[in-house]
Amino acid sequence: MNAEDRALTLLRRAELAGDNILTMALVNRALEAGWVQVANSYIETNPFQGQRLEELWTLQDPDPVSPAALQAQITAEARLRETRSAKITAQEAALAPPT
Repeated sequence: MNAEDRALTLLRRAELAGDNILTMALVNRALEAGWVQVANSYIETNPFQGQRLEELWTLQDPDPVSPAALQAQITAEARLRETRSAKITAQEAALAPPT
């Protein structure tokens, strides 16, 4: 079960319980993460508000960068810097005059 599936389950529970704050937090997260299933579920159960959500959805960048993808990019760049730093240190050590 991925994050979107968990959010969808939580959205349904929040709607059944009448927890509007949690519902809106999940809808907001769905917009940020591009979770289509969560957005569609909200639109189906809330037709009037769903129209507003659809409008917000269309205003988004067609290919939003998810937080997970952004974190993966940051991690990859950090590993690349570490690798370069290790290579430079090894090269410097090889070029250093013997003591």
